[in-house]
Amino acid sequence: MSVASLDFSILQDKIRGLQGDVQYDTLELFEKVLKSSPSSDIAQQTRNFVTPILASFSNAKELYGETELSFALETYDAFLLISTCIPSGHYAQDVLAGALPLLEQQGKMWNMWEFKRLVRGIWNNDATSEVDVPDNNEERLSLGEWLNLNSFIAKCFENNIPQSSSGGLRHEGQGCLRVD
Repeated sequence: MSVASLDFSILQDKIRGLQGDVQYDTLELFEKVLKSSPSSDIAQQTRNFVTPILASFSNAKELYGETELSFALETYDAFLLISTCIPSGHYAQDVLAGALPLLEQQGKMWNMWEFKRLVRGIWNNDATSEVDVPDNNEERLSLGEWLNLNSFIAKCFENNIPQSSSGGLRHEGQGCLRVD
């Protein structure tokens, strides 16, 4: 399992990077947790990542002027964008993917249907798609980012998302996904 340093600088891009305080704070928290003790205890790092997210969720209106649903969606969006910078086999994917079931256990707005909807949306920016996205070609993911994203999503499906509730996305094993 890789512990190489990660570069999240592409997420600062105004067009295809993080948008808003919730997403920037999610990345900042994620980087802080990763730097605290690289890969020593992934489960503990995941809890250290999720606990402050849940504290902010409880105060989303006061902290960000966001509804709970908006906060949850912005956080899920940040997860997807962050995942584009984490190569397959890096322990940070395990930390990020492990956060999903911990958030879902909280109920309320943390549900996988919303996450899956956002997954389908980011796939529209894939590097190899023949689907024309007018005026958004600069939002396309590079092939490396696309592979990182798909590795993360496959890990989520493999470990955290029941196959019967995949909502059109299926884990095919060994890091592969199929869209129905």
